[in-house]
Amino acid sequence: MKETYRCWAEIDRAALRHNAKVVRDRIGSAEMLAVVKANAYGHGLVGVAEALADDAQLFGVANLQEALTLRETLPHPIVILGPATPEERPVIAEHGFIPTISSLEEAEAFDRLKRGLSQFQDRHRHGANGRRAE
Repeated sequence: MKETYRCWAEIDRAALRHNAKVVRDRIGSAEMLAVVKANAYGHGLVGVAEALADDAQLFGVANLQEALTLRETLPHPIVILGPATPEERPVIAEHGFIPTISSLEEAEAFDRLKRGLSQFQDRHRHGANGRRAE
């Protein structure tokens, strides 16, 4: 018996681009981060990101694997919104991904990897205004 799916989602890339332009009109020159985590919420990580590539300056993904997948297609800065395991930190630093820092220990670990917090601060994550964290 052939499997048939009765539920599906069709993504209109033109509508995605239109919505991004509406957001752009509202936020002015502020940078736009397009969150495409969880495979773009089940709609296809790469396809959705490609549709938004001209409008978004950054992309947010759930984990390192999604970041690596997206990097194969797009050069944009990528923020990893989920926590990183200690084993993932060197790969994150090596590829220049922007980690989400949730503890002093994690910040110190990235600092030891010679990454410091410069990309993290430059992107004004979590309300930071570009000044060095104290």
